[in-house]
Amino acid sequence: MKIAVPIREDRITDIKRRLKAVDRAADFVEIWLDTIPPEKYSEIIELAHLSVIAVCKASNERGKFKGSEKERIESLLTAAHAGAKFVDCGLHTSPALITYLRKNLPKRTKLIISHHDWKETSSIGALEKIVARAEKRGADIIKIATSVRSWADNVTLFELTRRAAARGIKIIVVGMGDKGRLSRLGCPLLGSYLTYVASTPKQATAPGQITLREWNEWRNK
Repeated sequence: MKIAVPIREDRITDIKRRLKAVDRAADFVEIWLDTIPPEKYSEIIELAHLSVIAVCKASNERGKFKGSEKERIESLLTAAHAGAKFVDCGLHTSPALITYLRKNLPKRTKLIISHHDWKETSSIGALEKIVARAEKRGADIIKIATSVRSWADNVTLFELTRRAAARGIKIIVVGMGDKGRLSRLGCPLLGSYLTYVASTPKQATAPGQITLREWNEWRNK
């Protein structure tokens, strides 16, 4: 099972400090580039000893990027050409911009197309339609993150993961919120490509994200 540690900092010095602390404790590092000048991407990515997942999110994804949508996509392309092995682009992005991103990525860089629902976990049928849309847009990996309001929502996410894995779809499935913590441990067992693990509780980038310490304790049981 693979884990990604997210790093969301506004200052380059803090990102560098976090990269050194994570080192090889994970399989991937997710770097939020919302407030970082593109000319600094190479400097940051070269310091990472792990495969980098680059994200750049505006306020509609609870990020801090202030530019246009085209500029946001260009930032992801800059990160890819600077060495990021993955870029994460929201499914809400216009199809034309996703196509532009897809066509201009280096061959070594994989496209994660993500969907976040901060209100609820939809039905399995609705979620499968979202997966199909992401497939149509050319995703190498599809990420589904939903707000888990009941324990039953975890069952829905487990089934989504199982069905996608059975079809050979690379998918990341995570539940957000306290009750969603179960999905962050269970979905990787059913085929989720990775799960996100915070270095410390204060450094979590989504509600319910487990910590590296909790992950290691659970894995070693």
